Amino acid sequence: MHQERFNVFKSQDPENEHFDVAFKIKGKTILANKLLLTSASEYMNVLLSDRWTRNGEAVKIDDYCYDDFCQFLCFIYTGYCKLNDENIFQLTDISECYGIPLLKEFCDKFLSKMQYSVKRIDKLVKFCQKYSMTKMEAVLKDYICLNFDAIISTKEFLSYEKSE
Repeated sequence: MHQERFNVFKSQDPENEHFDVAFKIKGKTILANKLLLTSASEYMNVLLSDRWTRNGEAVKIDDYCYDDFCQFLCFIYTGYCKLNDENIFQLTDISECYGIPLLKEFCDKFLSKMQYSVKRIDKLVKFCQKYSMTKMEAVLKDYICLNFDAIISTKEFLSYEKSE
């Protein structure tokens, strides 16, 4: 059943009766089913209500790119999306923004398995804290312990401003 719904979504056929909402992202359109989206996300329920959108009018998405939003919708349809080092941070943000905890957990698993670098560790720690990524946090702690000397020797660490 999931596969059948996903095949309908992948078709993006505007003549298909299952599509009753359109998203406009930087000149491109993605079609979807309101019932699927609103049952997955309270934010979508509000966004797609008559109070915020007019019937037949595309919902404009400005905060995310087409490919990332498409992967987000794929996740709603199937429980899976293609994550990579380029889209993981945006998809984590989308999961938080639209209130999809299963996508956030999916992202957290991916982040806990990615390769970390000493130079980017401060940005990764901030990201982890901002989004409360528990699996990523555990792996980061281990990484920091194993690479402590290298981390405190970087110019990024040495120029880090202390909070008062």
